[in-house]
Amino acid sequence: MRKSNTKDDDRRLRAWRQWHREQLDEVLAGPHGIIAAHIMEFIRDMTPASGSALLALMRGHVWADVDMKTKLVLLHEINNQISRVREDAGLPSIDDPLPNQPPNAFLTIKQVVFT
Repeated sequence: MRKSNTKDDDRRLRAWRQWHREQLDEVLAGPHGIIAAHIMEFIRDMTPASGSALLALMRGHVWADVDMKTKLVLLHEINNQISRVREDAGLPSIDDPLPNQPPNAFLTIKQVVFT
């Protein structure tokens, strides 16, 4: 069994966060930067009751013309923020539905973005 090295883990976590920040910066500076900025502004102030408004925002954009990188970066940011908001409200960070249950907000957003 491998023993965890806290310094290495911290370094990798910082590098991972920096990489995601760079990816977001590229998306914000890219051809779909206005859409990305609008979504990032919305999720910054999200609350547990914001699910319907976030879905409406996502449905209000035409995703067919948006490149895959932009879609994936935004989904990553949305997922992280939903998890943070849920944790801050004392809820589990992930609440995926069981089979035969309706999809949660994130899964619906993912479907909107990719169809």
